[in-house]
Amino acid sequence: MYEEIKQGKMPERLSHLQENFNDADGNPIIDDEGGAVIQPNQGFVIKTKDSTGQKIFINMTYHDLVDKIEEKSVTAEDAAKYGTSERGVRIPLSLGAVREDNDKKGEPVQVMDFIFATDTIKLAQKDASFRQQIAELAFTYIKQKFDKDLDYRFTVPKMKYKGSTVQYQRIKAKKAPKI
Repeated sequence: MYEEIKQGKMPERLSHLQENFNDADGNPIIDDEGGAVIQPNQGFVIKTKDSTGQKIFINMTYHDLVDKIEEKSVTAEDAAKYGTSERGVRIPLSLGAVREDNDKKGEPVQVMDFIFATDTIKLAQKDASFRQQIAELAFTYIKQKFDKDLDYRFTVPKMKYKGSTVQYQRIKAKKAPKI
């Protein structure tokens, strides 16, 4: 039973304890607050260090429930106020909690999971400059959420996910009305 759990499988005799987050068709159930608990798909991993030298692994995962990248024009008021007519870009994401793990040498590391739209991660896997931009966005978001400074020099190890099981996360699933 321990080995099954370690591999991310639910042992048959404990399956009654597992909460079901999907409907009969396998789609995520959206709750009354507009959220859904999802298990994203593996994308790629970023490895860096924080300001103390602690190794940090960032899982860049994806799911179809996360909105795609959106480009919007600056409003007329903002264009006049700031003297620009540039377009803004919105990249929806979700960041889970920090968790502890070990690297291949057995040393402690911290791991964080981001969830992006499927198209966002697929593009980042193909385009190194876009991957750099997504990594910098992730580092900035980690600074805002956890007040953790990360080294902008990073590597992309040949792994799709750091951890034995892809972690579930609750995300905002209902789309806001677009005006």
